[in-house]
Amino acid sequence: MSAHDPLANVKRLQQEMAPTAVKSLYDNWANSYDAELEALGYLGPQMGAELLHTHLPNPNARILDAGCGTGLVGRWLHKLGYRQLHGADFSQEMLAAATKRGIYQQLETADFLYPLTLPAHSYDAVISIGVFGPRVPATLLDELVRLTKPGGLVCLSARVAWYEAHGTKQQIEQLTTAGRITPVAIVRKPYLSGDQAEALYCLLRVND
Repeated sequence: MSAHDPLANVKRLQQEMAPTAVKSLYDNWANSYDAELEALGYLGPQMGAELLHTHLPNPNARILDAGCGTGLVGRWLHKLGYRQLHGADFSQEMLAAATKRGIYQQLETADFLYPLTLPAHSYDAVISIGVFGPRVPATLLDELVRLTKPGGLVCLSARVAWYEAHGTKQQIEQLTTAGRITPVAIVRKPYLSGDQAEALYCLLRVND
């Protein structure tokens, strides 16, 4: 496989890997991540940020970018006028790249395999794009809801092939039935430009 193949790391992530190996992959990927995803026509950050903005036009909203990586979602949020941006990720090298953008007020390490240490009801919105899938338990949604203020929004994406297979759909339904969230929009849109891959972009309101 060519070292310049932008799909190389994506393909590796589709294989069985220990959590430590996944973290190492992302650490080593950080310097070329943006360029490789741009070459693939990655649309997730734009789609997610625009969906959130449609229902949260307030530029002073305090937003957590959960699984921020190098800050691709944050870049779109910043373009849309948001300035109170916080980010969290498990890769130190990805966080270092996000820091260089100069758009986040705060960045911290967070491993989504475990409960988060951030205080409850801290954010007007939490956005998590490209995170939900085989590597992260769907119960992460419970944590994102916990971090969101009552009346606030959680925006997430999951590839269509993973939405049910890895429990995202079921977790949304469970929290809806429990009265903790109300789905605002669940839309199916492209994940990569010029590709058959699509994702479901979900916007959920946290109930009082």
